[in-house]
Amino acid sequence: MLAFGIAGLIGGIAVGALRGQPMWTIMLFAISGGLLLAGIVLMASGSRARETERAESLKRLTDAQGRLNQLRMQRAETEAGLAEIAKRMRYRGQVDLLREWNEYARMLDESSPAVRAQDRLLVLEAERRETIEKARALLDRAGGGAPEPANLEQVAAGARKVQGIRQRMTELERSSGWIDDEKRVVEAQAAGFKERALRILQTAGLSYDPDRSWAEHAKDLVERMRGRTRLTTIRDELLPRTEKRLLPKEEVTDLQRQLASLEADGPVDKPAKGPKRTAAEVEAESRRARETLEKAQKRRADLRVEVEEVWRRYHAEHPERLAHRERIEQALARARRFKHAVELASRTIETVATETHKKWADYLNDRVGELLGHVGTKIEQVRFGDDLDFSIKVPDDQQLARGRADAQLSAGARDQLYLAVRCAISEFLSRGRSRMPLLLDDVFVTSDDDRTRAAMKLLIEQYAKEHQIILLTCHRVRFEAIAKLEPALWSHVQVVDGRSSSLIR
Repeated sequence: MLAFGIAGLIGGIAVGALRGQPMWTIMLFAISGGLLLAGIVLMASGSRARETERAESLKRLTDAQGRLNQLRMQRAETEAGLAEIAKRMRYRGQVDLLREWNEYARMLDESSPAVRAQDRLLVLEAERRETIEKARALLDRAGGGAPEPANLEQVAAGARKVQGIRQRMTELERSSGWIDDEKRVVEAQAAGFKERALRILQTAGLSYDPDRSWAEHAKDLVERMRGRTRLTTIRDELLPRTEKRLLPKEEVTDLQRQLASLEADGPVDKPAKGPKRTAAEVEAESRRARETLEKAQKRRADLRVEVEEVWRRYHAEHPERLAHRERIEQALARARRFKHAVELASRTIETVATETHKKWADYLNDRVGELLGHVGTKIEQVRFGDDLDFSIKVPDDQQLARGRADAQLSAGARDQLYLAVRCAISEFLSRGRSRMPLLLDDVFVTSDDDRTRAAMKLLIEQYAKEHQIILLTCHRVRFEAIAKLEPALWSHVQVVDGRSSSLIR
């Protein structure tokens, strides 16, 4: 307006100088004067408008510039310090130093489970020493001995046995009347058994001697029974069998006659023993015997050569085999020690993992249920086990495992459940270290507006202050509508349009 007013004023002066129509001159002067006056008023009001905000912005800009200069100075000092450190440590530059430092940090991060396991082993070793000292003190009270597991087990068994004996003695003392009754019953039974034993001895033809023990009497009874058994066997089996093997009376008479002839040096008719062999048969059998003997001698010489060869090879290879066996035994001992170490490390890591999973489960059980309460879902309870698998409880008091829950829950409730689990995990991992960022990709696409609004309020109020949250969505209009309902809450939210990569808010 100010420019147009000045232009109109110049035009009116030009028309008056050229002696134009007075009406046009007056009209131009009036219009230009109004525009000039309006432009001056607007410039004056504009110069005073938002003066406070402009001053505050200038102040912020000054502070930011000072902070930026300070950071630049710190960066320069840091680079100089890094260059000096790299020079002292004989690196080519700070880039190599930082690269190796990052590699060192990565190795520390990767070896942290092993370091924790080593710390746990040290703690267990200290506990073992303390336990051994306590065991040694207790063993000194019990008579001494080495604090070995086997000895401790024996001492514990002895202590338990003594304790049991004391308890039984106490019970016996309390029930002495019952013992007397039992004693009378046992004495009566013993008298009956004695009477029966005496009858058995009398039946066997033995007499009872009070000076001898019942074991000796039992031994005599057993001998008597064995003798009777042998007598029965001889009478019932051996004698009939021997009688069957006796020669007939005719053969006995013939043998007696031959014996009498022998005694009188007379001829004895001997029965023929078979046909006699000829000289050719005897010669053939002798030749076969000589061939067999030659083969045996030859086999003996061959076996002697083989034995000498085996003996020589044994003495030549025995020292080497002994050394090889010693090396194998040493390798076996190392393998057993390594196996023991691996088993110990495995048990320790398993114990640490179980304790870690238990801590995870305890934290997630409380935090996930609390986050679901803020979102407004109908899931009443979420329980995590030691394997970090979870189950949920729905309003009808039905407990669902994760697989059944994925199938029965709606898509919106399922997405809200997993969002709460991710948020709780990020909180647990961010304790005592740098906060973890959250990258969410359209996690509310299956949720209604009310639950989306409640979940965004939870993220902005509780997580945006400490975590960097990046939410990707293709429903920009929906989030803009939700933001208009609570503009104060959404004042710190930055919206970036991916199509133009321009900052909108």
